[in-house]
Amino acid sequence: MTTRSLRARAPHPKPVLGSLTLLFLTALPLCGSAQEGGEAKGDLDTGSATAPDVFDTTNLDTPVFPTGYRIGDAFRIRLQTRFLPAANFDDFDVDLYEPSLRVQATLPLSKRVVLQLTGRFGAAIYDVDGTSDFLGTGRPSAYPFDDFLGSSLALQAAGLLNRDGHLFVEGEKWSILANVFGRSEWEIGSFTEGLRGGGTLALGYEIEKLIRIAVGVGLQSSDDGGGLGVDPALTLRWNVTDRITLRNRGRGLQVEYRLNRELEIFAAGFVESTKARLGRRAGLPNDLSFRDQAVQAGLGFEWKMSQYLRMNAEAGVVAKRTLRVKSRELGTLWKEHGDPSAYLEFRLELRP
Repeated sequence: MTTRSLRARAPHPKPVLGSLTLLFLTALPLCGSAQEGGEAKGDLDTGSATAPDVFDTTNLDTPVFPTGYRIGDAFRIRLQTRFLPAANFDDFDVDLYEPSLRVQATLPLSKRVVLQLTGRFGAAIYDVDGTSDFLGTGRPSAYPFDDFLGSSLALQAAGLLNRDGHLFVEGEKWSILANVFGRSEWEIGSFTEGLRGGGTLALGYEIEKLIRIAVGVGLQSSDDGGGLGVDPALTLRWNVTDRITLRNRGRGLQVEYRLNRELEIFAAGFVESTKARLGRRAGLPNDLSFRDQAVQAGLGFEWKMSQYLRMNAEAGVVAKRTLRVKSRELGTLWKEHGDPSAYLEFRLELRP
């Protein structure tokens, strides 16, 4: 395995400044006051600006339901930046910068069936300062891996099971939800090694303007090139009051409070991961996978800048951080734990 000096590597652009500039330039021509006829908190949205992104996507990510479709749900574009600066590990510090793009289109086929197509693309850019005995080779590496890329394409379908009648409460709706997806998260030069796919089947339950919940099971090929894995799938959005909403945030929870039609604040606690297949390295197994897992808690706000544009900003603490490289055959080969650090996230969502 060859080692590379970080200082010989061309520096990345300053991520936070670049992200803020991108957000400002994108928002500038679209800014305006939210219209009075805008979405009220009592309406259940089909998606969240805080849904997991390309490197950490649950099988059933804020699913589309066959009821309550609005024209504003037809097409959405989201730009997101996640930044974890100056995380300290024993022998090195790590900056992580994750820009991503999500494009989503929703099409109702009938009053009972809705289709949704979601495409995502993102990057995970690491800057490492210091050295570490990478993978126990006895040779320190100041930059043990290349940048990572991730992309996915998912098709989801939702079908209404009952138009009339009820089991528990009058007006409740039951749905069958299913999706299939293909994705890859890979170190530059290792796209095919990172390819995997899967699907999810779930039962959805909704009481209009109160709750949406879906419970099911997902199948997907493992990120280390092994066989199929089976995972539970759960999504929740509950309007506790006209102003308070509780929802799942990937593997965690988020509580939102609506201040007015244009602005809401939220608090969240969740687990987020960056994972990818590593490229081949001389003297090491060919089935290496990398995972960067962070336990995060933070506060943020969402501003409905206009009928078509929403901005979301969030800051908080990474309470626990673990970097790991694993081989399917040999198990964990390298593992490092980081000290608590900060994180920042910025998002823009366009709803034309």
